[in-house]
Amino acid sequence: MNKTERIRKNPYIASTIIFGGVLLLLLINDVYWHTQEQEDWEGEVCSNMIKYKIGTPAYFNHDGNLIYEGYIPLVNSSRDKIEEVFIDDRITFVYKEGCGWCGKQIEEFKEYGLWENYQKEKLTISCP
Repeated sequence: MNKTERIRKNPYIASTIIFGGVLLLLLINDVYWHTQEQEDWEGEVCSNMIKYKIGTPAYFNHDGNLIYEGYIPLVNSSRDKIEEVFIDDRITFVYKEGCGWCGKQIEEFKEYGLWENYQKEKLTISCP
């Protein structure tokens, strides 16, 4: 029995293949638009920082509102508490290359072993 005969005998095979293809296309579309939205949001944050003269480092909540501007000393804080506040609460860290306070903040995140997680969660934005 060839493939065509099997599909005619059991129409669920063809509908399953079509349904799987549609799901795959929807998944690809979702990933593309999510990436595009992230890039647009990053550009908007950087342009608003220039427009409103916001210094770096800066911290934004998940709604895009500025919640703090400047260096935050992390001394005497536990790694879990820092991770909870910054990563679990989806606080975006915005910095500029060459900014001394930004570098100091990044070094502290690295000391606590959180910088890679912060970047992996796409919660860091490097503005030009």
